[in-house]
Amino acid sequence: MAPIEEKMQFAYFVVTQLPLAPRRKTHAYLIHSRSSGLLLGRIDWFGSWRQYCFWPEPGTLWSDGCLADVQAVLSRLQPKRRVRVSAAG
Repeated sequence: MAPIEEKMQFAYFVVTQLPLAPRRKTHAYLIHSRSSGLLLGRIDWFGSWRQYCFWPEPGTLWSDGCLADVQAVLSRLQPKRRVRVSAAG
């Protein structure tokens, strides 16, 4: 898998990596509309499930194509996390 870039462009939205917060092991990502710049959602590590998850903003509507793009980001993030954790242990 290719590494996650700090900014990923899709047809209708942009995913931006946030700086790593103090004492955090994983990055968070914000999803903004390409046309309006509005915040559409967030991708962040959910420790209880031990995986990255997507939190859409209230009132947003997602097509199957946009959800497929989000799923592609989640799929790229998950192997990266597993490799980094296993390399450290």
